[in-house]
Amino acid sequence: MIDFDGRRYGIEGYGYRKIPPDIGIKVVDPVTGETGSGTYRLSFQPTGGIRPATIILWNRRKKATIEIDPVVGFVIVK
Repeated sequence: MIDFDGRRYGIEGYGYRKIPPDIGIKVVDPVTGETGSGTYRLSFQPTGGIRPATIILWNRRKKATIEIDPVVGFVIVK
């Protein structure tokens, strides 16, 4: 789960980590569109599948993109 407003991410029931204040983050979901507020849940299915999405992280010096693909898995593009 990514909690944009609380600036934290993690696995529900297992704890969270803070997102540093200088890091920007947004998610582009092919179904719901782009979001950078509220919460976004990544749900893994018992069969191993996951809904596709793109997580974009940035600061003043760098940008990283995490592509979530239901077939391939996760790919980090810098």
